[in-house]
Amino acid sequence: MSALEPALHAKAILPRLTATAMRVADMVRGFARLWLNRRHMAELAELSDYQLADIGLTRGDLARVFDSNFAKAREVAAKPASRPAIAQTAANSNVAMAKAA
Repeated sequence: MSALEPALHAKAILPRLTATAMRVADMVRGFARLWLNRRHMAELAELSDYQLADIGLTRGDLARVFDSNFAKAREVAAKPASRPAIAQTAANSNVAMAKAA
């Protein structure tokens, strides 16, 4: 057995260990996100219907608040419909006065 064999063995195992560590870190992040979402959900559930309406939510929305599709749908619904630009001038502007004369 040469002195290089343990080093070669460590090089072969390192990518697997790194991948495993990444998966474990992703799981920990997922559990932390889940815990935070549950905490925020409990805080939202404590709000009155009036307070929920003030931030644009209803009690029925609470179950879907942390769903990414729900957030995207609300963004699309919140955008105003595009209308052609209309040149607006004040009724008492010089342009309006010149056209009237």
